Amino acid sequence: MKQFIVLAAILPILLVFAAQFSLDETNHIRTLRAESAVQDFRQRASLYGAYGEAETAALRAKLARIAGRDPGEVYIEMAAGEKDAKGSRIVQYRITVPIGKIMAGGAFMGVSESENQGALTFSGEFADQSAEGEAEAGA
Repeated sequence: MKQFIVLAAILPILLVFAAQFSLDETNHIRTLRAESAVQDFRQRASLYGAYGEAETAALRAKLARIAGRDPGEVYIEMAAGEKDAKGSRIVQYRITVPIGKIMAGGAFMGVSESENQGALTFSGEFADQSAEGEAEAGA
C-alpha cells in the first residue's frame, strides 16, 4: 500500500516531463516552419521587391496558420531605408509570432496562463535587389 501511495504522488510529476518533451518538440517544429516561411518571404522580397501589403498579409496568414493563432496576433513591421552604394534599397523587418504555451503543466507548477506564453521574433534586413534593376532601367 505504501508503494501505491508513493506512485500516486510521483506519477503526475513524471507525466509532466513527458508532456513537456512533446510540447518542446511541437514548438521546435513550429519554430522551424516559421523560420522557413520568413526566409522564403525574405528571399522573394529581396529578389522581386515583393514586400507590399498583399505579401505581408499572406505571410501573416501563413505564420498564424503555423502557430495555430489568429492572423491579427502576428506582428509584421517593415521599414525601407536609403539606397546603399550598389543602388539597392535596404529594408529592415521585424516579425513577431506568438506561439502560446511554452510549459506543459504550468498550472500544476504554479505558472499562470498569462506567464506561460512565448513568442518568436525574427528581425533583420535585406537589400531590395529589384530596386537596383529599376534604377538601371530608368537611367
